[in-house]
Amino acid sequence: MLKLCNAHYLTDGLKGLCSIADNTIDFIWSHSVLEHIRKKDFSNTMQELHRILKNTGSASHNVDLMDHLEKSLNNLRFPEHIWENDIFADSGFYTNRLRCTESLDLMKQAGFEVLKHEKGRWEDIPIPRPKLYSDFKHLSDEELRIRTYNVLLKTA
Repeated sequence: MLKLCNAHYLTDGLKGLCSIADNTIDFIWSHSVLEHIRKKDFSNTMQELHRILKNTGSASHNVDLMDHLEKSLNNLRFPEHIWENDIFADSGFYTNRLRCTESLDLMKQAGFEVLKHEKGRWEDIPIPRPKLYSDFKHLSDEELRIRTYNVLLKTA
């Protein structure tokens, strides 16, 4: 199938993106992928995606901001040094905890223009605010109610 589509299947994350030539990709699509990119690699990943996308290309991403334990925000209960530790990151339930606004800002900083984005929301924040780690307590209710988002990007 890959040969028929003239496609290549890369599985080594940022290293694989770095192996792709500049301005050669027409369309980038991901579904529930971006939340699993290590926080420390997210900005570089966005820059690489921008670099490989043709000037006429576009990208579509569906991002799931819910924790992968209880479909809540329990992942926001831990300090950074614990959550970003390799043990947690390699656990199979790691999410980078970047919220929607922060992710969109990083996409723009990488050179993307946001053409459209839609948000899926909880009616209420799914865990009591006092249970959030201090790094997340300042976030607005509106930001914390975003459980998923879809974004359509193009090179700016």
